[in-house]
Amino acid sequence: MALAGGLNIGTPIGTAPRSRNRTAGVQAGAPARSGAPTDTTQVSGGWTNRASHTIGNGFRSLDRLINGNGTLSDLRRIDDGTMVPDPNSRLGAYYATRGYEPGTVGHATHNAIGTIYASMGTVGEEQIGRVFNSPEARATYDQPVDGPASRRMAEMEHKYWETTRQQNPWSVGGNLGSAFGPGARDWLQQNIFGGN
Repeated sequence: MALAGGLNIGTPIGTAPRSRNRTAGVQAGAPARSGAPTDTTQVSGGWTNRASHTIGNGFRSLDRLINGNGTLSDLRRIDDGTMVPDPNSRLGAYYATRGYEPGTVGHATHNAIGTIYASMGTVGEEQIGRVFNSPEARATYDQPVDGPASRRMAEMEHKYWETTRQQNPWSVGGNLGSAFGPGARDWLQQNIFGGN
């Protein structure tokens, strides 16, 4: 069934239409007509652009993550107790906060760290595990997330990221981490990640 623009239902993402000879004679990388992408490659079954390759690689990566060879499986293995990560890493922070009951600072920070790791992996992690493995941080984990311990934990983490940013203005983690002040972190721990 043809749709507007000559696309057929079932046409793979990124595949150019096969009507009106639009791609005939176009070489890979050649200037495109009518604003079409110039970074095209000919593949079996038609022309495609790099974006579709990226999407395909993304799906393969997602499959790898879910099925035991990446981010989500790392989190699962830590929760199962079958993986012990570098204590200074983001996964080390996740490991340090595992096993706490919903409604505690440990549970809230565990959920927050897992969310960050699932979305960013190791990008910008610096040495954040040092904060979460410190005796000061560990003293907050069994405390109620709606009490003063949540704010103390938020202040510790924010101080780490602010110091990291000051030491290295180009630090991804320092810039992103310091952008969330203690008040915002405390609110997120209590209202989004706390599990009450």
